[in-house]
Amino acid sequence: EAIDAGVDPSAIAVDPGPDFTKTPAQTVEVLRHLPDLNPSGLPMLLAISRKDFIGALTETRPKDRGAGTLAAIAAVGSGTGVILRLHDVREARRFLTVLDVLRSDEPVDPELRLADELRWAAGRPDGTTAV
Repeated sequence: EAIDAGVDPSAIAVDPGPDFTKTPAQTVEVLRHLPDLNPSGLPMLLAISRKDFIGALTETRPKDRGAGTLAAIAAVGSGTGVILRLHDVREARRFLTVLDVLRSDEPVDPELRLADELRWAAGRPDGTTAV
C-alpha cells in the first residue's frame, strides 16, 4: 500500500512485530514464514532480542534469553536487507561472524591463528589465564 501511495521503496522497512499483540505460537508462525510476509523483498526489521516468545519457550527471564535470541537470529537469517534490533550487539556480532563463516564456501585464511592472549591457561606457556 505504501508504494502504491507513492512512498519511495528505499524508505520502507517491513516490521512483522514479533510478540506485538501476538501469542508465542503466533510469533513463531510469523518468524517461520517471513519470506511469505515480504514478497517485495523490502528491508525487514526484526526486533527479536529477549522477546517473550523466547522466554515462553525456554522458561527464562529477559536477562537469561541470550541463547534463545541467538537461536532466533540463526533461524531468521542475517542477510542483506535484514535489520536486527538487539540488546547484546557484541555477542550477536560474534555469533554471526562464526555462523556466516560456517555457512559460507569462502576459504578461511590458512594463516589465521588465535592470539596468545586469547588462549586458555593450559595453552599458554607462562600458565596465566585469559580473561
